[in-house]
Amino acid sequence: MKKRVLILLLAAAAAATACLTSCDGGKEKKKPKKPENKDESVVEETDSEAEESTLGVLQDFDEKEPSVINGIILESQASYKNSEEIEELAEEGFSKNAPISSFELDEVFEVYIDTQVTDGWNIYICRHDLIDDISSLTEDKLKKLSDKDGFSNTLGNVPNTEEYGDIGGMCVNADESDVGQYDMFLVRNGKIDSFIELEMTPSSLNPEE
Repeated sequence: MKKRVLILLLAAAAAATACLTSCDGGKEKKKPKKPENKDESVVEETDSEAEESTLGVLQDFDEKEPSVINGIILESQASYKNSEEIEELAEEGFSKNAPISSFELDEVFEVYIDTQVTDGWNIYICRHDLIDDISSLTEDKLKKLSDKDGFSNTLGNVPNTEEYGDIGGMCVNADESDVGQYDMFLVRNGKIDSFIELEMTPSSLNPEE
């Protein structure tokens, strides 16, 4: 009788254990999924991609020979534009960053420089994408490039100290050139001193251009 009771108790214990195993599913618990990093697909911007724009910045042509120009101002001569005049621009001060560097085709603008030299200056505007190797440029090459697409002022003007260092006017003709990025080179005694990147936009007077 005692053996029978013992057997029944053992059977009951086994059944209880089986029941607990069944409630737990008899399966291993799943590990929680690692949250997906939603930013993984975002490509971080590299230093080269985040380079600062050089538009309107006067740059040395040859790093070994720094420019003799301390600052530059470009003044629009278009009466239909509400642009600041040279008196206001000069009061703000000359710097290597031209306050205005975007002009329309057929728009005349004046060039003023702050410099201690009294030499004459020639100015050339050339389309940026026509320049293969800027380091190989000479004044003769600038003449050809500006004749092809751009503008030149080869009067050799000496900075007019009574007129804020004025060295002449420039204008990219819509009949001969197109909108886009251009480089303006300043040449002294046959040597390229510096250059500044400009933007030429459609003429508001001739919107079809």
